[in-house]
Amino acid sequence: MAPILALAVSAAGAEELHGVLEKYIAWRGGSAFEAMESFHERGELRLGNTGGRFERWSARDGRMRRELTLGPITNVEVATATGGWTSNASGQVDDLPDDGLSDRRETLVAFKPDARRAGATLSLLPAERREGKTWAVLRVRFTGPDTYDLFVSASTGELFGQRITEDRTPAS
Repeated sequence: MAPILALAVSAAGAEELHGVLEKYIAWRGGSAFEAMESFHERGELRLGNTGGRFERWSARDGRMRRELTLGPITNVEVATATGGWTSNASGQVDDLPDDGLSDRRETLVAFKPDARRAGATLSLLPAERREGKTWAVLRVRFTGPDTYDLFVSASTGELFGQRITEDRTPAS
């Protein structure tokens, strides 16, 4: 009886996960969102009395370029299909410690959390309350301990935000 009950719970969980994912994709724009190949975002930021700007270009295949200027400091970070680099405060170019892997993964999740094509698994965690509302939590996990959680309205598909946990070392 227990294995049958576990299958029923598993099937119900998979159905709930699929429903939340469908609503999220519809909220993002449906088929137009799914067909999107790249996007560009930009904005202004402020840290104390210092202002700056932010720009990011992202591609469906995981490539990304991010530029941040805050007062006199400029930082550029780039992830390509096979590596990544960043500029330091003096403008010198350094390799990213993980060759851009975390940037590529974050970009893949931005396009579609069901990133199985990149070796990820998707699961539905218990709902969590944030700012007075209850949110479904879609977890994307690639190989390793890093997780990417999206807080989504189970009824409308609205994306509230995300929680990214990276650089964890599994307990031995």
